Amino acid sequence: MIVGKMHELMGEKVLAACDKDLLEKEFSQGDLSVKLGKNFYGEDVISKEELIALLKECTTANLFGEETIAVARELYEITNVITIAGIPHAQIFKIKDV
Repeated sequence: MIVGKMHELMGEKVLAACDKDLLEKEFSQGDLSVKLGKNFYGEDVISKEELIALLKECTTANLFGEETIAVARELYEITNVITIAGIPHAQIFKIKDV
């Protein structure tokens, strides 16, 4: 299961999504610490189809977890996935035509 939330800022749509079991957990590795809080990732469980629709709509995506990133890989070639304390993390940036 996945949770996700769309944020709008200065004309950009930023999607935050993560595997539900990661929500409200904190991960640390070296000097890096990340907490996947409900305020940014939301708490609404979304389906695979809903995540795909949100991924198509957003201009930037911040993704954590194997399931969430696997769905994103169905749409986009994601080649740079990092791990933080063993948790996969990827970001997607769409370049707009100028």
